[in-house]
Amino acid sequence: MFHVARLYRLLLFVFVGVLTASAATNVPSLDELKVEGARQSILMNHVARSLGGTVPQPGLERFRNDIEPVLSAHCVPCHGPEKAKARLRIDTLDPNLLEGSDVDWWLEVLAVLGNGEMPPPDESELPGDDRGKAIEWLSGEIRMASMVRRATGGHSSFRRLTRYEYNYALQDLLGLPREFARDLPPEARSEDGFQNSSENLHMSVAQLETYRQIARKALLRATVRGPKPPELHWGVSMEQASQIEWRKQAEELDKVRAKFKEDAQKQEQEVEKLLARNQASHSRPYFKNLATGQTALHTWSYGGAKYAFRPTENRPELPESFDHVAIIPPGHKKKFVVELGEKVPDEGILRVRVRASRLAEEEGRIPSMQLEFGWQASNEGRALLRVSQEDIPVAASSDEPQIYQWNVPLGDIYPRNSVRKTSRLGSMPSPSEHIRIVNSSAAKGAIQIDYVEVSAPVYEEWPPASHKRVFFDSENRQDESLYAHEVLSVFMARAWRRAITEPEIEQKLRLFSTIRRTTDSFEESMIEVLATVLSSPDFLYLFQGDLAVESDVPAVSQGLSDYELAARLSMFLWCSLPDDQLLELAGRGPVSYTHLTLPTSDLV
Repeated sequence: MFHVARLYRLLLFVFVGVLTASAATNVPSLDELKVEGARQSILMNHVARSLGGTVPQPGLERFRNDIEPVLSAHCVPCHGPEKAKARLRIDTLDPNLLEGSDVDWWLEVLAVLGNGEMPPPDESELPGDDRGKAIEWLSGEIRMASMVRRATGGHSSFRRLTRYEYNYALQDLLGLPREFARDLPPEARSEDGFQNSSENLHMSVAQLETYRQIARKALLRATVRGPKPPELHWGVSMEQASQIEWRKQAEELDKVRAKFKEDAQKQEQEVEKLLARNQASHSRPYFKNLATGQTALHTWSYGGAKYAFRPTENRPELPESFDHVAIIPPGHKKKFVVELGEKVPDEGILRVRVRASRLAEEEGRIPSMQLEFGWQASNEGRALLRVSQEDIPVAASSDEPQIYQWNVPLGDIYPRNSVRKTSRLGSMPSPSEHIRIVNSSAAKGAIQIDYVEVSAPVYEEWPPASHKRVFFDSENRQDESLYAHEVLSVFMARAWRRAITEPEIEQKLRLFSTIRRTTDSFEESMIEVLATVLSSPDFLYLFQGDLAVESDVPAVSQGLSDYELAARLSMFLWCSLPDDQLLELAGRGPVSYTHLTLPTSDLV
């Protein structure tokens, strides 16, 4: 999360100041300014035009014919006149989402239908087609309700998080800076040019299932199971890497000598020509023996895994000295390949350390490096991905080379070699994977490398901090029911950006109890439950608690609750969840805002 505590304190200070000023003088109040702003807003007028000049009507007929019978058969028995679990009466909810006051409840119905929580597994089974029809109708009505309320002068009271907001929110919630939203399509822009317009930010049945799958994958990546996996190491000196090329040159010399063995003079001439060629610099990556000046082009091919290095569980020592280097000239596609075989793990950090410098004769130029990850299983099946975020300048001189390092989350690398766990190394299709060190400079000099070290999976601690954010230490750890309650209370409050009620927790605990019968561990069951928390509209949507519209004329929009204000501020300032300080302020109530202190140093 960005460090913006000063900024939001300043905004809250200004916000409180506006309210105080409006109460003490005759200037227009904040609510009056909102109404006037909505009246003059080009954006509001655009939304009104997008409704086609006619007043949309709620889909009540389809509700009566298709949706109400499904809800009556499968939901009303537990949420009706005879029994009202979680204080929810579905039979009394107003199906008019455009004007009614039950949109927040319908959002909850959408959540439990989309997550498969309703009906419960031990109750009557809801057929997939019926579930899909209900979710489709709700999604469409919610989208239209948001547009209508916005066009009639109210807030755009609810919208889905944008792709980037969703990604940042998961990163902050799980404490893991990974690309969780890469499987989501890019956000469409509305005609007004915004990506976070409520016109576009609602979802279909397929999208709900995608969010659930992403949430589950994110939780599995953030948490771990079992003991810490062994760390594998590849230590590659350029003396080792160049052995194939020196053997090729020796074989070529032997062939020349054999070819001209009957003509000693010709043999000597051809051998000298070959040796001279093997002393030259090259425009492609090449090896160099610093002691003899001998050079050889760096080559690589995937067949047979003959270039692959085997990992060890003991980390090799970094050589203090060296007399062999690889040189990567500048220019397009100048890359040095280190093949790692089929043992690169699925998760954890891939740490790549390179001892490198710029060439001695090019001291005035500062080249730069990138890192790529790739594989080639066959002539057709291959991938090559840039995995470094930024170019690394190589400023070290050749007499004092330095270590340059990349830390790459293995779970972010996609696609991986699909046969790496099924095919034997050296066979076809090839299961091997490799890294490529790239000279990313167009014309700024060559890079000299003498040693490459690769380690994976690297974990600074076990279990990692992301795991402990979800499954924290507790004296109730051995009591699954109590510990599940604790985990849900903390996680749901962070994810849903507000205080959580006991009935909400109890609903998730019932789901946990059902799932726990079919799983091998507490953590496995809890991950499934937490995935429903993250695929709920309470996480995926920004909306205002009281969505009722009481008048046909443009009216002052309903006020935000303290938690909703905190969420709106955090999404505005850093496009993510409120941090702990902001949630704490929201929990104290509005009086706390008036007591915010703003030191001069914060303003400067």
